[in-house]
Amino acid sequence: MDFISASRAANEVTQEHERRLITGRQHRKEEVIEYLAQKNASSEERQEAWAWVRKGEDLFLNPWLMDDESGCPMDFISALRELNELSQEHGK
Repeated sequence: MDFISASRAANEVTQEHERRLITGRQHRKEEVIEYLAQKNASSEERQEAWAWVRKGEDLFLNPWLMDDESGCPMDFISALRELNELSQEHGK
């Protein structure tokens, strides 16, 4: 993904997150299913994402407070994958 595409994607995620903060609206089942499909989430990732959503949390945030390269909060699946990669790199 080039810089412009990455910037646009980050901006879209940020706008969606801001909209959710303003409206206080929780994810609908269809939104979660679509998000997981877009992310091509594994079975384990799906289970963890559903558990996160059932707690009333936002899929466009993560419990580890991880940000992407542009300083925007990472979505749940992206942060989970990054965390798993870091764990594998450090043998934990």
